[in-house]
Amino acid sequence: MPCTYTETPDEIRQNERKRLAHRKTELNKVTKLLCFVMTTLYDGESRPAQVAMALAKNTELQNWWSEHQKRDTIREKEEAREVVKKKALAKLSLEEKRILGLTK
Repeated sequence: MPCTYTETPDEIRQNERKRLAHRKTELNKVTKLLCFVMTTLYDGESRPAQVAMALAKNTELQNWWSEHQKRDTIREKEEAREVVKKKALAKLSLEEKRILGLTK
């Protein structure tokens, strides 16, 4: 029987985590690029005829863009809420934060 190296289960899991992290990084890059292109071509008010035709021909792109815009809107609202929350918390005294259970 030839001698060969076989990864341990821990090594397999670790390598798979690395591969997934790399894929996620690459997917984020591609998403940012595609979002930049679509944002540049689509101004929200009107679309150049070529963009409208491209979206009409490619329902997958049209669906991706629509879902991406929805997720961006949700993310922007959440970020705005966090800003308001931080400002509101900044106005509270240490005693008020303690009473509300926000600090020890």
